[in-house]
Amino acid sequence: LGQILIYGYLGKIFGLASIEFFTAIFAFLGVLAFWGIVNYFFNRKIAFWSSLLMIFHPVLLYYANRAMMNNVLLISLVLIALYLFLQSLEKNKIYYYLSFGLFFGLAVMIRTSELVWISLIFLIIALFNLKKINWLKLILSVVIAILVFIPVLFQNQKLYGDYFTTGYSKLESESEQGIEILDISESNETVQRDEQALVVSKTDSLTKMTKALIAPFGVHEFLMIKNFYQYGLYIFWWLSIPMIIGLALVLKYLFRKNLDQKKKQVLSY
Repeated sequence: LGQILIYGYLGKIFGLASIEFFTAIFAFLGVLAFWGIVNYFFNRKIAFWSSLLMIFHPVLLYYANRAMMNNVLLISLVLIALYLFLQSLEKNKIYYYLSFGLFFGLAVMIRTSELVWISLIFLIIALFNLKKINWLKLILSVVIAILVFIPVLFQNQKLYGDYFTTGYSKLESESEQGIEILDISESNETVQRDEQALVVSKTDSLTKMTKALIAPFGVHEFLMIKNFYQYGLYIFWWLSIPMIIGLALVLKYLFRKNLDQKKKQVLSY
């Protein structure tokens, strides 16, 4: 729902014809934010070459041209939020904090189920910079993020009859795991029926709601291991080998006593 809401609001301002360009624009802004992040941790030269590699990355070019696919939009918003968070810590300006809250909220709007790993990124950086954090301004940024996210809750209520209910199309029944399959006619709104069933995960407790947020499709350990092997190791083995070598180097250098704080943050991430 998040992308539809964001692009809908922007479309009202700039016209419906502009919607197909928003993803590409956000992709470019994401690259600029990536440049700022790399420059913060390293230097301008490394930032330039890193950003150049990113902007010509085939995956970025492919998905940036798919206007209504939210992969690039999500990553771009996370990168922008991360850059603004680093600037907040470095310069302690209120507008950086508030802007961080805005883009963090927008990122969570796009894919709420990604909240956990997105938050972990900022948590790691925060732990390394506890002395730099202005807690009052940070609280204000959290309030901004919550306010930005509220429209999604209202849309959930309109579509599914509950603020914390999420819907998925063509999702296999998981009623054994406590996910209830509801007919679309139970929605408070009049919605045109589709050939595909609408599966709604109703949560009747905080525990179930949290599970639906973190793992909306359930937790399947064997399937996770199988997919990791097939897609992470077997098919893309030429990428997996450098990853394993890099991970070994990270573990080697992370605990060096003479390593400065910024490099520790990068290695931890």
